[in-house]
Amino acid sequence: MQETEWQWLRQARKSPAEMTAFFRRWQPYVWKLALGFAGHALADDITQEVMLRVMQKRWLLTPRAKFSTWLYQLVLNVSREQIRKQQRAQGDLDVQLLALPVPDQAEVQLQWQAFIEHLNGLPQRQREVVVLRFLQGFGTRQTAEIMGCSEGSVKTHLHRAVQQLRARNEDNPVNENRVNRGDEP
Repeated sequence: MQETEWQWLRQARKSPAEMTAFFRRWQPYVWKLALGFAGHALADDITQEVMLRVMQKRWLLTPRAKFSTWLYQLVLNVSREQIRKQQRAQGDLDVQLLALPVPDQAEVQLQWQAFIEHLNGLPQRQREVVVLRFLQGFGTRQTAEIMGCSEGSVKTHLHRAVQQLRARNEDNPVNENRVNRGDEP
């Protein structure tokens, strides 16, 4: 699959129709990841910038990584750039993932909203690890490749993020009516 995607991209750069097909294939993935990293307000801009860079890069002819890993790393880098630009322009950015589909059940929606609020409170690197590992389903090795850090660093950020999310979840009033799972006093 890796070489096929790189070959498809090389062909797409020669044909507008192929480029359109390529973008249609990858745009939803790029947008979803951008949404997780930077929120709804920036997801469209990030997606557009990533697709523009994919089209303009001349060094793509010599792939050095799995295509999806390279693309996700590009989305992460562009997301970081856009977040920094927005923070400089208007202060801190609150990530808003509320545009993700949520079931209609009121309690599930409240729990999802609480999770999003807790996720927004995490430091950026921890938030990125949670998005890549839990929302995108990547393994530790691929998350490390995308983020440009060691697997140990990913595990550390993930551990700290989970600890913070658990601590914040314990204080969440939505959880007052939850059933005792047997591991709680």
